Amino acid sequence: MAKAKKWQMISPERRKPTDIALLERMEKRALKNNDLALYRRASAVLAYIGQTSVRDIAEKHDVVRSTVNGWIESYNRWGTSGLYINHGMGPEPRLNRQQLTELAQTVADGPQALGSTSGLITAKLVGEFIFEKYDVRYHEHYVPEILKQLGFSVQRPGKRLARADAEKQREWQEEKLPALKKKPMNVMD
Repeated sequence: MAKAKKWQMISPERRKPTDIALLERMEKRALKNNDLALYRRASAVLAYIGQTSVRDIAEKHDVVRSTVNGWIESYNRWGTSGLYINHGMGPEPRLNRQQLTELAQTVADGPQALGSTSGLITAKLVGEFIFEKYDVRYHEHYVPEILKQLGFSVQRPGKRLARADAEKQREWQEEKLPALKKKPMNVMD
């Protein structure tokens, strides 16, 4: 690929006054909407069209020159739409919406609906249920993420002594513990 002459990376078709006006509107709208990343990209392309060097633009925006060159190339190829960030869609989900809805309902029905006898829902249990019902295997470390997406949260049972005296616990918590905290510790004793 041949090196472009200075300020010639953007084709003449993209340097028309109407295109420059679009860029200026994009820059203003991005600033108004507090989309600073888009503002930075539009501003960089406008500066390049105004014959500011890539090095100076990169310095101003605290990025490397290849980043500025990428912004300019995206604008040259796709116009202002090339300056928006397009996030990758990722792979196709292994469970469809209906299956996820069924899973959410089953989890909401409780651990017995998942086949548990312990009364607890664990990531391993949900993962096994998904594999048995939908023939889809998820790692047990990813299952909590799926449950979070379905609106569930991780909850752990609190620890409580079965035969503890509630009055003695309160007395210790409110009287003895504060008294212990007030005493200075002598390390040398």
